Amino acid sequence: MGGKPQRPELYPDGQLSYDLMAQLPEFQDGIARLVKGAEKYRICLMCAEKDPLDCHRTLLIAPPLKAAGFDLCHLVAGQVEHQSQTEQRMITQNGGDVPDLFAATDADPDAQTKLAWRQQVKRVAPMAQDAIKRRS
Repeated sequence: MGGKPQRPELYPDGQLSYDLMAQLPEFQDGIARLVKGAEKYRICLMCAEKDPLDCHRTLLIAPPLKAAGFDLCHLVAGQVEHQSQTEQRMITQNGGDVPDLFAATDADPDAQTKLAWRQQVKRVAPMAQDAIKRRS
């Protein structure tokens, strides 16, 4: 579930696609292992990124865990930040908190989060030339 897979087909247009990566059977197996492990253990996924919005764990791993019903938390500047707060920061930072005047009356309640997520992924997902190790 690492953030820099070595498979060129996961880098269309030269940037890692979290959508493609999330479809891989081995990724889905990893999520299933986390869900099963959480039945018995308290699990903590660690990262060296200062801001969870810059980390593939927030952008790649958190969405399916959230969909599975987990209450996700991040450590930000020595404070606990819940996933909903992280998502709100992501919306604010990506300009997604401005109402869409052309949206349908029954708009998707997660539309702002999805748009902000896509923009954030474009900002931080690794580029192929930086992630794929060249064989010499």
